[in-house]
Order: sequence, then C-alpha cells, then structure tokens
Amino acid sequence: MAIQVQLAGRISVRCDKKLLPLAGMGGVLGRMILVHLSLTPHPISRNLLIDALWPDNSPPSTDSVLNATFSRLRKGFSAIGFDAKNLIISNGGSVEIRWPEETRIDLRTTTRAIDDAEAAYHKKDMALALRGATISYAISRNPILPGIDRIWLDSERTRQNQILERSLNILCDVWDFRNELDNSLLMAQTLLRVSPYSQQAIQKVVRTYLKMDDYPAAYVALTKYEELISTDLGIRDTKNLRAWFKEISV
Repeated sequence: MAIQVQLAGRISVRCDKKLLPLAGMGGVLGRMILVHLSLTPHPISRNLLIDALWPDNSPPSTDSVLNATFSRLRKGFSAIGFDAKNLIISNGGSVEIRWPEETRIDLRTTTRAIDDAEAAYHKKDMALALRGATISYAISRNPILPGIDRIWLDSERTRQNQILERSLNILCDVWDFRNELDNSLLMAQTLLRVSPYSQQAIQKVVRTYLKMDDYPAAYVALTKYEELISTDLGIRDTKNLRAWFKEISV
C-alpha cells in the first residue's frame, strides 16, 4: 500500500491511486485536525487538541463538533481503503492519528531531504545534494494552512521557513559549484526575498553577480541591501560588508 500525505500547500491524502476527496476532510476543522495530529508523533489529550483548535473560546458543543468531524474523517479514509478505526484513534480522553509505517508525509520528508542534502554537499556529492535540496525546496516553499492563525502553526511555519532557507543555500552553492551561475543567482535572489536581512543571502547574490562579471549589478544589490537594513533595522555601520565587497571585487 502506497500512502502519501501532503500537509503543505493543498492538503491531500492518497492511498495507492485513491485520493481523499475534499468533502471527506471534514472542512477547515478537519484539515486542522489532520495537520496537527499528523505532526504529533504521540497521542494527545482531547483538551490539548481543543486548545489547539480553539485557542480563545471553544464552542459550547465542542465534543459534538469534534465527534462529528472525526466521524467524517473516518468515513472519508474508509472510502479510499484505510482501516479508519485503527487510523484515527480516540479513547480514554486522548486522540491520535496512527499512520501506517509506509506512509510518506511531506513535512517529514522535507526534513530528511535537507539533512541528506547538506551531508551530501559536505561530501562533495553534488548530484545527491541537488536532489535532496530540490525535494526539500519543493515542499517547504508551500504554505501550511494559509489564512489560519494558531501558535502551534507559527512554530511549524518557522521551522519550515528555516528548512526553506537551508534548501536555497544548498541549491545556490551546488549550482555555483557546477558553474551554472544563472541558476545560482536565481536561488540566491530567492533566498534574499525569503530572508531580506540576511547578510549571507546578499553575499551570495553579490558574489554570483561578480562571477558573472556584472560589477554594476553587484554594487546596486549591495547598496539596496544597505539601504534596507538602515531603514528597517537602523543598521548603518556596514564597514565590514564593504571591506568584504572591496576584497572580492578586485
């Protein structure tokens, strides 16, 4: 049985060739439950789940709403071939989703992929590094439950953004190593958009422009970065950055 769970971007669950229909997810509440329990590797109390779903004021009929949503989820999973009773487990005041061992969950895959990519890069295995970073980037660039604000989601989004930055760093460096400078520049510019105050990101952009013999573009990019951190962060002393620029642009 091939099971794929996508939690970033458009949420989906595939069991072999069958796709869990949108109606089988139990609406917004069902999708939140699916994401939260899939990211929690152990049972949690119903009270903790309720706090995660309704951080301010839970509805008076909370138990009924939860039970109805679990019922819809189980029905949807059963329809595509799951043993739903042993997948979504709610007893003794605790709840969990117990995915089969062979399940591939994208938000877990992206962590393994970037770890493998970084290890491969340090071993100079650029093909493996490129593959892992590409997989990680493709997943981590997608939003998790966009439009929904929860503390636990903030933590997961921060983690995913860190993975996105790590992926872009490796992609930039791999393309640079291969002397494919257009691709390296694209990744460096994307990294700078993701992390606009990052000195590492601007240095990758500037360094790549210089390797392309485009001194004016490198100078403009650095100047815009200095203006940005001065305006937004109040950082006006960039002597070290300028010294670095002078050294590498000779």
